Amino acid sequence: MINIVTLVGRLGGDPEFRDTKAGSQYAKLTLATNKLIKQGEEYKETTEWHNVLVFNKALVGIVSKSAAKGTLMFIQGAMQTRTYEVDGQRRYTTEVVCGGYEHTIKILSSNPKKPDNNNTSDDTPSEDIPF
Repeated sequence: MINIVTLVGRLGGDPEFRDTKAGSQYAKLTLATNKLIKQGEEYKETTEWHNVLVFNKALVGIVSKSAAKGTLMFIQGAMQTRTYEVDGQRRYTTEVVCGGYEHTIKILSSNPKKPDNNNTSDDTPSEDIPF
């Protein structure tokens, strides 16, 4: 059996870092991917949001050093669905988990809204990052 998910998208927010009960650190990411859907003669862009959990120590290091809102990332992990309860109601969440040695995270480009250290002009666009 194979459970591999490959995504290329932009972070919708800064990564959140938390500690497990055993004391190791993990990262929570929200990744946005896009696709075009033809509606009549025009195309409409839709965005899909993915929850990503990063447990591998080396991959958490990559995320902590280089990832911020808007960063374009390549993520390869495994799909996982968890069950939990809120007020007696059973809920489900599906996530992409990067925890094994075979999983990969690569930074494809930095946040387009972060100023370049070599650029002294203030021509950063004021609108939100397009997805």
